[in-house]
Amino acid sequence: MLDAWGLISIIFSAAALVAALSAHRRARRLEERMEHGLKSQSDRIGRLWDRVDALQQVISKTVMPQIVNLQQRVAESRVVLPEVEAKRIAALIPKNNRRAVVIDGSNVARFSPGSTPSARNLQLAVEWAKSQGLQPVIVIERRTFKQLDNRELARRLRRDRILHPVDLEADEVILELAEQLNAPILSNDEYAEYRNKYRGLKRHPFLIVDGKLHVLEAVQI
Repeated sequence: MLDAWGLISIIFSAAALVAALSAHRRARRLEERMEHGLKSQSDRIGRLWDRVDALQQVISKTVMPQIVNLQQRVAESRVVLPEVEAKRIAALIPKNNRRAVVIDGSNVARFSPGSTPSARNLQLAVEWAKSQGLQPVIVIERRTFKQLDNRELARRLRRDRILHPVDLEADEVILELAEQLNAPILSNDEYAEYRNKYRGLKRHPFLIVDGKLHVLEAVQI
């Protein structure tokens, strides 16, 4: 027969076994729930990626072509035609009774090859125009405008609406403006590639000697 201590030992052992089995079952249920949760989470992530993939396909097929088309339209809207730029400049010219003369600013400022573009050369052209009763209108490429040696004089000419920097190649803007204003051009550029388009325009060649501007007789472009 078991004594009291033996019985107590058996009871404690049985209780420990029951507790261990219960803990094992709880651990197993927890593990199963975690596995189920991970699978459920994985399924949700998979469904989410499917939606993302479907959305990317929609964007690539429908939205992206529209974006590309819009980008092209914006880029085209930024293209400024020479005639449009000429009209813009013509609208800025002070209104007076004097006939205009269009001055090729880059050509005049760069009269001396290799030298820094001269704002003083532009001032000489302005003084000559006014002495002839003409309204000076200088068209100059912006890159040349930024290189002018006398920034204060350049700013003053621009402030007086005499000097007009353009972002285009200036030649055709000058020719368009001269045609719109029915004005001669002051330049040594012969504009040979434009002769068929701008027949009838007059051009004054010039020299700058010892700081003085000498304007020659007009020739036809």
